[in-house]
Amino acid sequence: RMKMDHSPLSFFNELDQDITEWEQLRIHHCLAQFHIHEVPSFIPYLNHPLESVQLFSVRMCALFNEIEAEKDLLQLLSNEANDLNLAVVDSLSEIGGEKAVQKMHSIYTAANPLLKQKIITCLLKISGVEELDFFSNQLQDQEYDIQLTAAKALANLGNKGEEYLNKQAKTS
Repeated sequence: RMKMDHSPLSFFNELDQDITEWEQLRIHHCLAQFHIHEVPSFIPYLNHPLESVQLFSVRMCALFNEIEAEKDLLQLLSNEANDLNLAVVDSLSEIGGEKAVQKMHSIYTAANPLLKQKIITCLLKISGVEELDFFSNQLQDQEYDIQLTAAKALANLGNKGEEYLNKQAKTS
């Protein structure tokens, strides 16, 4: 049970072992009972020594629309395709803005294929049609899965993306 006499998440500071997915689910369930303005900030736990707490905090920032966490999430993001970076990209796709778009472009080239796919999907959500040229360029990638993700992103852009794909199909 959580003590509620202070910050509901303060027990994170005392953890010395990872929290299980079941425990994360239970914590989320408890927090979901709060009014949205009463949910505590997850920002202090983004740099927690336990990866499970970091991952949970990253996900909760998006679920509770903690847009002020964008700067801290961007500081966590690197070009490695580990669970933390994949979760950060997912969260940024919900709460990110122009700075997130810039950071994703800056790490994209050095990222591995799985992270590249996540970035393409994220850019579609937060930037949209402005990424038409970027998505188009990814159709030339050597990795089939990246090409496919970029084609899906183009198709999801609506008329402009579909026009580009149709033009590409006619020239192939």
